[in-house]
Amino acid sequence: MSAFGFDPEQIFARRRSRPRIVRPPGQLRRRIIIFGVIAAIVVLLIVGRWLLGLRADYLYYKSVGHTNVFWTPLIAHIVLFFVGFAIVAVIFGAAVFGCAAAAANLDRRGRKVVLWSGAVIALLAGIAGGSTLSGEWQDILVWMHSVPFGATDPVFHLDYSFFVFTLPAIDDLMGLLWGGVILGVLASIAAAAVSITVMNAPEELPLPLEPPPGRSPEDALKAAIITGGIGVAAIFLLAAFGAHFGVYHLATSSHATGTGTTGTPYVGLDATQRAVTQPVLGFLQVLAVVLAIATLVVVGVRWRRASTGTAIALGSMLGGWLLVAGLIQAVPAAVYQATSVGPNEQTAQTPTIGDYLTTSRYAWAIESAGSDPQVENRSFGTPHAPTLTDLESDLGTLQNVRIQDPTQLPDTLAQIDRSRSYQTYSTITVDRYPSAATGGDTEVMIGAREIAESDVPNASFVNTSLTYTHGYGVTAVSVNAVGGEGKPQVLVGQQPMTQVTPGSPPDLSFDNSTTADPSIYCGLDTTQNVVSGTTSPEFNYPSGSGDNTVHAGGSEVGIPISNPIDKLALSLQDFGGFNLFLNNSLTANSRALVNRQISARITSLAPFLTVDSDPYVVVDPETGHLMWIADAYVKTSLFPESYQQSDGTSYMRNAVKAVIDAKTCQITLYAVNMNEPITAAWNAIYPGLLTPLSDMSSYLRSHLRYPEDLFNDQAQAYAQVHITSPSVFYNGSDLFNIAQESLNGTNQATTAYYVEATLPDTSSPQFVLLQTFSPGASGGGTTANNMTAWLAAECDYTGTSDPKLVSVRLNNADNVLGPLQFDNNINTNPQISSEISLLSQHGSTVTLGNVIILPFNNDSFLYVRPLYVTAAANGGTAFPQLQEVIVGTQTSIAQGTSFNAALQALLQTTTPIPGLSNNPGGTTTPTPSPSPATSPTASPSPGTSPTPTSTPTGTLQQQIIALDSKLVADNAAAQAALQAGNYTAYGADETKVQADLAALEKLLAQQSPSPAP
Repeated sequence: MSAFGFDPEQIFARRRSRPRIVRPPGQLRRRIIIFGVIAAIVVLLIVGRWLLGLRADYLYYKSVGHTNVFWTPLIAHIVLFFVGFAIVAVIFGAAVFGCAAAAANLDRRGRKVVLWSGAVIALLAGIAGGSTLSGEWQDILVWMHSVPFGATDPVFHLDYSFFVFTLPAIDDLMGLLWGGVILGVLASIAAAAVSITVMNAPEELPLPLEPPPGRSPEDALKAAIITGGIGVAAIFLLAAFGAHFGVYHLATSSHATGTGTTGTPYVGLDATQRAVTQPVLGFLQVLAVVLAIATLVVVGVRWRRASTGTAIALGSMLGGWLLVAGLIQAVPAAVYQATSVGPNEQTAQTPTIGDYLTTSRYAWAIESAGSDPQVENRSFGTPHAPTLTDLESDLGTLQNVRIQDPTQLPDTLAQIDRSRSYQTYSTITVDRYPSAATGGDTEVMIGAREIAESDVPNASFVNTSLTYTHGYGVTAVSVNAVGGEGKPQVLVGQQPMTQVTPGSPPDLSFDNSTTADPSIYCGLDTTQNVVSGTTSPEFNYPSGSGDNTVHAGGSEVGIPISNPIDKLALSLQDFGGFNLFLNNSLTANSRALVNRQISARITSLAPFLTVDSDPYVVVDPETGHLMWIADAYVKTSLFPESYQQSDGTSYMRNAVKAVIDAKTCQITLYAVNMNEPITAAWNAIYPGLLTPLSDMSSYLRSHLRYPEDLFNDQAQAYAQVHITSPSVFYNGSDLFNIAQESLNGTNQATTAYYVEATLPDTSSPQFVLLQTFSPGASGGGTTANNMTAWLAAECDYTGTSDPKLVSVRLNNADNVLGPLQFDNNINTNPQISSEISLLSQHGSTVTLGNVIILPFNNDSFLYVRPLYVTAAANGGTAFPQLQEVIVGTQTSIAQGTSFNAALQALLQTTTPIPGLSNNPGGTTTPTPSPSPATSPTASPSPGTSPTPTSTPTGTLQQQIIALDSKLVADNAAAQAALQAGNYTAYGADETKVQADLAALEKLLAQQSPSPAP
C-alpha cells in the first residue's frame, strides 16, 4: 500500500472478467435490421431531397434556355473535388505509409492500425481539400479559359492576365499542397514522439506492445525521421515557390505618401520593396532550394542511422529558416526605409507613383491620352451668372431641368397613384423619351408599381403564390413641372395604365396601344416565388367594379409543372413545403416563376457578374411590355499597381447590359464588349450565355444609360489619378474630392445625377451622368468647397458601345460655387431660412433635395434645389410635397413655387421664361432674396405689390400652400420697397406680411395627424 491508500501496480493488474450476458440471436438480429432500416431511410431521404433540389435547379435553367449554367458548375465542382481530394489524400497518404513503417517496428499490429487510422484521416483531409478546391471553381475555370489583356504591368512586364487569372489558380494549388505537406509532417512528428516515448519508457512499466523479432523503437524512430525529413524538404520547396510567387502579390500592396495618416494612398511596389524586399525574396528562393537539397542529403545519408540528433538537426534547419526569413525581410527593409527612402521619399517613390497613375487610368478606363482616350478634356469659359439669353440658347436643357428629386417620389407616388396598400414603388429612376412636340428628348422620372409582398392581405399560400403574383404598370412624372398642391405632374399612370397629361411622350403609354400588357412578374423587390396560369384568378389592378384579374397563359418564362416528381421538387426547393405539391389548381398553362428579383435573376445565370444598384424600367412600345435594364460588371481586386476602391476592387468594366421582360421574365444578357478579357473568359466557359450588344433592338439601345456604379467608382479614381506628374501627386496639390452637399444637416458626398445638358464643344443637349469635384485637401488641411472640375458621362449607345467621359477643368481663381457653398447661401438667406423655420413647425418636416448644377452656354452655371414639406400625419399617409424651387447663380439666389416663377425672380422679369409652362402648379410668385456676401438678387419694382392672392380655400394643405405663396410675394414687395427707400409702401407691405404670418400660424396649428389626400 502507498500513502495514497492503494497499490499502483493494481492499475496494471488484470481485472476479473465480468459475467458475459448472452442475448438471444433473434433479438440481436432484429435490432440490427431495425437500425439498418432506419439508417437507410435517413440516407435515402437526404439523398432524395438533394436530388429533388438538383432537379428543381435544372428545371429553372432549362426554362431560361441555359442548361449549361447548371451543368458546368456541377461538373466543375465534382471534378475539382476529386482533384483536390487526390492531391491532399495522396500527399498525406505518402506520410501515412512512412508512419506505418515506423509503427510496424513497435508492434505486430502497428502497421495495420496506422494504415486504417491514417486512411480515415486521409479521407477526411481529402474531403476538406476537395471541398476547398471545388469552392474555387471559378478561379480554375477562368484560368483554363483565360485570354491575354494585351497589356503588361510596368514592373514585371507580364501580361495582366497573369495577375488576374493565373496567380489565383497557383494560390489555390499552393494552398492544397501546403495543407497536405503540413498534415504529413505533423503525422511524422506524432510517430516520432510515440517512438521516443517507447524508447524512454521505464523498464518496470509494462507496455501492451509486441514488437516483431529484430525490430526496436529505434527502428521506428528512424522511419519517422526519414518521413518527417522528406516532409521538411517539401516545406522548403513550397517556401521557395511561395517566395517566387509572393513577390507578385506585392504589386497590390497599399502605401501612402508621407509618414502620417493623412497621406494620399497609392498601390504597387514602393521604393523599399523594389530595392530590398524583391531581392530578398529572390535570395530566399535560392536559400529554400538549397535547404531542401540539404535536407534530402541528410535524409539520404542518415536514413540507416537516423536518431534524435537527426530530428533535432532537421528541426533546427526549419526553425532557422523561419527566423532568417523573418529577419532578412524585416530588418534590411526597415533600415533602408529609414536611411534612404524616408529622407528622399518624393524622389524615391516617383517610379512607383508613376506606375500607379498610368496603370490606374488603364484599369479604370479613364485614360485621357493616346489614340483612343476614354476621357476627353474640354475647356469651359469664364463663368458668369447666366442671362436670359444664355438660357434661351439652350432650351433643350432648360425644359429638362430637374426640380423633382427621385428620392422623394416613391412615398408621393404611393399616395397619389395607387389604390391598394399592397402596391409599392421600390425606386424612381431617371430616363428620357422622345417628345412628339419638339422632336428632342423629354427627361422623366419613372417608377414601376410592384406588389408589396409584405402587405399582401391574408398571407396564405394561395394569396402569396397564386393570386397576388405580379405588379402592374408605371407612373412617369415630369422632372421639370409641378402639379397642384406640390404634387408631381403625372405624365403617364393610373390603372389601367394610360396617358394622364396630353402631349406626353407617346412611347410612355405604348403609343396608346390597346394590346400592351404592363404586368410586372419580375421586379426590383419581387422575391416571392409564384405560379401563374392556374385556375385561381390573379390580381391585375383595382377597378371600379371590382379588382381586375387575369388567368395568365403560358407566355411567362417559368417552369412547366408536367409531372408529380417535378411538382414535388419545385414544392420543396422553391416553395419551402408541400403546399404546391398538394394544390389542385394547376393547369397546362401553369408556370412556376422563381428568381424573380432582377439582381437575383441575373446572378443566377451569371454568378461572375456584379449587378448595378439602380436597374430601371423602360416602356417598350415595340413589344407592348415593360422592360427592365440593368448594368452588370466584371471586377477584380487582383489588378496590380491600380487604384483600389474601399472594397479592394482595382479593375472594373461594364460587361453586360441585361434586359428582362417584366411580363414574361425572359432575360437576355447583352455583352458590351466580347473582347474584354474577363468577359471573354466567361463567354468561353458558358458558350451562348452572352449576346452581342449589336443584337439589341435600336429602341432599347436608345434607352441605355452610362452605368451609375461604374461612373461613381471611376469618379473616385479620377479624383486622384487624373494627375500625370508623380511629384504633383505626391505633394497633393492637384487632387480632387467628390463635391459635398448638406442633406438633413449632414455633409456628405454628392450623388451623380442624370440630366439633359449641353456639353462643351457640342451644340445640342444630351442625356448625361454628371458629377462635380472640389479641390482635395493636402495633408491635414481643410478641404475647400468650391467647384474645381466636373465629369460627365455620355449615355448615347445608338452608335457606339463605349460612350466617352468628358472632363471639364475650372479655374480655381474663378471660385465657382460648389454644392455645399450653394447650400450655405440657402441657409444664410434670411427669407428662405425663415420660411424653412416656419414650415418646420407643428410636426411638419422640411427636406431639401439634391443640388443640381447645370452648365449653360459653356460659360455659366445654374443651381437648382427643390424644397419639400411633409405634413405631420399618422400611419405613414403623409408624403413629400414640392413647396418651393430654389435657384441660384454665382451671385444671387431666388425661390418660387415653380421653376418658371423661381427663374423669373432670379432674372428680374415678370415675362414667362421661353419654353417653360407658366405657373403649372398654381400660384407661383417670384421670390428674390440677396445671397450673403454677394449682390442682391432681382426684386419686384419698388413700391409695388404683386397681385394679392384671394382668401385661401380648399383643403387645409391647399390653404397652407396658397398662403405661403402670398407670404413670399408680400415679403418680396416689402423688401423691394425698402431697398428703393419707399417707406410708405414698405410699411403697408410689412403689415401684410405680419397678417400672412399670423394666418399661416393659425393654419399650421390646425394641422393635425390625418390621412393625406
